[in-house]
Amino acid sequence: MIIRFVCFLRLPTYQQIYDWLINVKWTPEFAAEFQQFYNTAQRQVFYGGAATSQSIIIPTPPAYKDLPPDTCSNKTTTD
Repeated sequence: MIIRFVCFLRLPTYQQIYDWLINVKWTPEFAAEFQQFYNTAQRQVFYGGAATSQSIIIPTPPAYKDLPPDTCSNKTTTD
């Protein structure tokens, strides 16, 4: 006989998350740690209409990269 243990995570409520964010002590070290978490955390993206909504999980957002500068070919003149 196989006994299965199921562990249900109790997710925090919106109010608990809000209270934590308001009351957290933002030290420079904690801010850097939180920024690292935010930069590497996976995202769940929802798209579509109500009847056809879908979602995908993006494992890690792509790293930020500046676009190459574009030169302006318009000539401005002053009269």
